[in-house]
Amino acid sequence: MAGFAIGDYRRLMQAGYELFGEFDYVVLDEVQEVEGWERMVSVLRDDYPTVVTGSNARLLSREFATYLTGRYLSYTLLPFSFREFLTYREIEPDVKTTKDEALIKRALTEYIERGGFPEALHFGREYLINLYNDIITRDVIVRYGLRNVRELKEVAFYLFSNFAGRFTYSKTKNALGIGNIETVKNYVEYLESAYLIFELPKFSFKPKEVVRSDKKVYAVDTGMLNAVLPKVSENISRLMENAVFIELLRFKYYIFLLKASSFRAGRRSEETQC
Repeated sequence: MAGFAIGDYRRLMQAGYELFGEFDYVVLDEVQEVEGWERMVSVLRDDYPTVVTGSNARLLSREFATYLTGRYLSYTLLPFSFREFLTYREIEPDVKTTKDEALIKRALTEYIERGGFPEALHFGREYLINLYNDIITRDVIVRYGLRNVRELKEVAFYLFSNFAGRFTYSKTKNALGIGNIETVKNYVEYLESAYLIFELPKFSFKPKEVVRSDKKVYAVDTGMLNAVLPKVSENISRLMENAVFIELLRFKYYIFLLKASSFRAGRRSEETQC
């Protein structure tokens, strides 16, 4: 697709007709890898339902906002929820007997330990380690043309090590000996855009206080935490907190930090304190 003109896209679709006949929709996977992908989508969208996937939130949202305003629905696909994990393991989520309860508790232990990436349930820890490294390399270092690879990797590991814990850009800068705070902010933004970590801001009615206050950080998957960090399985309370945060994120709650391990989650007029 790189370097394609509008006419090239139309010829590509014609070739698809010749090879496969009529089709109902088009899927473009990892489109952020190709410069100018949004031009093809703008050609296709009037004739076919088009599914576009990618692994960088910031890049995709920018192109969608520019070229597809009002013409798309956005969906964030996270690792399996616990209910989806139960379905994958063919376990009924409804507790009817003591045996059912025991099965679900055992499944929850496995879910917290192994996480919700489907491939990891087949290939295990090595898959998650490789995925962690691939995200850092492909979706951050290469994508943003970073030169100080060691520094970025140290920030990623530092944030992972502090999962479900508080952090500030200033303390991170000092702990890792990074030159300036803006560099740390950029690294955190890149890692969050790649869906590796998520920041949780402090709850306040004052916007400036939200920006300046310390935050909490969470990882995308507890299985990845267990794969990357030594002996993290001993921190069951933090792992459970991380899993709860991701579940709230899955349902598009607005989530803010209160104090200790509490956070406030709201959706429209609903509000929950956890």
